[in-house]
Amino acid sequence: MNHIVESKWFQLIVMFFITVNAIVLGLETIPTVMDSCGKILDIIDSFCLGVFALEIIIRIIAGRSRFFVSVWNWFDVLVVAISFIPVTGCVSSLRVVRLLKQFRAMRLVSSVKTMQVIVNAIFKSIPSLGYAGLLMLVTLYIYSVIGVNLYADVIYDDIQPFADIGTAMLTLIITTTFEGWGDLLRGLMVVHPYAWIYLISFIVISALIMLNIVVGIVVNFVSESYEAKNENNTMDVQKELAVVQEHLDNVKRSLNIGKN
Repeated sequence: MNHIVESKWFQLIVMFFITVNAIVLGLETIPTVMDSCGKILDIIDSFCLGVFALEIIIRIIAGRSRFFVSVWNWFDVLVVAISFIPVTGCVSSLRVVRLLKQFRAMRLVSSVKTMQVIVNAIFKSIPSLGYAGLLMLVTLYIYSVIGVNLYADVIYDDIQPFADIGTAMLTLIITTTFEGWGDLLRGLMVVHPYAWIYLISFIVISALIMLNIVVGIVVNFVSESYEAKNENNTMDVQKELAVVQEHLDNVKRSLNIGKN
């Protein structure tokens, strides 16, 4: 049973039905499609749910107790189990169940090992990203204070972007997305010609340097996750070889005993 679960065709079939189900869930949000094909979509959705339930059962039989060790397996069980929640006539309960059903599309992540590695790496990098976020917050606060002290008097398009610390921080956060930063720069330079030094230095530090730091952190953890995955695969192969070697040794002993 385990060789079936690990086979490529089994995984491709599961991914196919996950993709089909994700498309169906999207189509169910279109009123005109539901009016014309609602019953057909319900049948496809129910069939996909049956396939997912059968898949979970097969994987539990194949993996036994090992199945419940993986967090991703628990996620699959939870997502499929939620879909079997009985729906009452209440509109609010219908909306909740439909909302929870959307998580079925997330099974694409749990079914693709590479995506699992990336998601695991992102979760592991959260503490380091927190320090990067703190550094960004400090930088934002310092530049906001400087902005209020230097450009509180600037008004353009009936907007005072550095009126106070809160408004200044909001202005700089929007600037990091490169949304309207050119208009802001021109508005500042009308009153303060050297304001470009302030704004461009902030963009370089926040949007370029800090972004590269965040990307570097995530890439580093992804690399470590891949290395850990390869090490685990190597250990699994070694364990399987050890089991095979033990069986061979037992066979040899049995043959020697038979000869004697």
